[in-house]
Amino acid sequence: MMNVRFSSKVFPLLGIWLFTGVAWAQETRDISSVRLLLGEGNYQGIIDALKPVSQTGNHAPEVYYYLGLAYQGLSDHEKAIVAFERAKQLNPASIPAVLALGRSYESLGLTLRSEEEYLHALSLEPMNRMVRLNLAKMYAEAKRWDKAKPLYERLTAEDTSNVFVQIQMARTCAALDMFDESIISYERAFRKNPRNSVIALELINVYLTTERLISARRVADRGLEVHPENAALIRRRGDIAFREGMYVYAVTMYQRAIDHGDSSASVWKMLGTAQHFSGNSTGAEISLQQSFAIDTTDASTPFYLGVVKRNLNKLDESLALLHRAVRLLTAGLLPDVYTQLAVTNGELNNARHAIRYFKKALELNPAKADLLFHLATVYDKQYADPTVASLYYQKFLSSSQGGLDLTEYARKRLGSLKERLHFQSAVLKK
Repeated sequence: MMNVRFSSKVFPLLGIWLFTGVAWAQETRDISSVRLLLGEGNYQGIIDALKPVSQTGNHAPEVYYYLGLAYQGLSDHEKAIVAFERAKQLNPASIPAVLALGRSYESLGLTLRSEEEYLHALSLEPMNRMVRLNLAKMYAEAKRWDKAKPLYERLTAEDTSNVFVQIQMARTCAALDMFDESIISYERAFRKNPRNSVIALELINVYLTTERLISARRVADRGLEVHPENAALIRRRGDIAFREGMYVYAVTMYQRAIDHGDSSASVWKMLGTAQHFSGNSTGAEISLQQSFAIDTTDASTPFYLGVVKRNLNKLDESLALLHRAVRLLTAGLLPDVYTQLAVTNGELNNARHAIRYFKKALELNPAKADLLFHLATVYDKQYADPTVASLYYQKFLSSSQGGLDLTEYARKRLGSLKERLHFQSAVLKK
């Protein structure tokens, strides 16, 4: 391994390539200043030392690697990429350089470039665990769950005791609605680390999603034995009781969650709703009003508050709140419901229903330009006459609110449809 000379000092770079986050090797008095600075987190010091060297024609890949790590430590990923690319050029087989390069691309949101680097590293060492972990993490964060799952499957099979990998596997399976597999991994992680409240909460959420209330209650009670003052666990225990119809116990747990620091609108809403179902209209009124004061956009809060006001014979207030709930529901949820109905009907090739629901959604939310695009695509796909599809593509493009990919597609299709209309017109004239 070569030595690197700095302007006024001589420090031997020990030249061992290290993965980010792994402990430094052989901390001795002979350790290079660069490693010392890196260990201290003095990234600017590394840049000051290495940047002059990197500009003098010195071609040691270690110089560019450590320089890249320093820029990476300062979150200057553009400069880090330049340095890592140089290091990779000088030593294409260096796993640490390729991994570091992939991380910087990933940090800039350039996931395709990041994927290229991780796959390159994987081609160099197919069984390298760190490479596979980075690649799986990148896929998961990009929500490419189908790509992440097989990687995490192999990683968990190789080491069933690794809690981190088990959690990642569980999250990936949950995202793919593979809840049984998710539960297996969460349970393994929970048995290994029962004091981890995050694992407990995520496992409870999966059990609640699948309506396995007994299992959810078991995990919540176990978690509360270890963390009796954890507001999130207390809140979840209240949610379980609410779903089980144990409204009085749910009230107790929601109140405990508030006492331990959960001041969210949702916990006040759930407290008020539980009080309503347990027959305590006066308490429900107070709690729901508190929730409504925090968040005036949730349609269910004025709905339940309106019902409670009616129970308390406050009819004018009840009517006003119920009308408010309708307005909130119309402005918020109904367009989304209609949109999903339209999309589903479109996938079933029920063009008439798809168009009807898209138009309903558009009536409620006329500013949503994407609906114009989707209407155009239905007409484009299902109807031979290109006239109406062209009209909606034009309306969409004139709105100037669509994403670049939708806009580009609409322009291409509109051009093709205009050519077809022109051709049809020419044929008719003949």
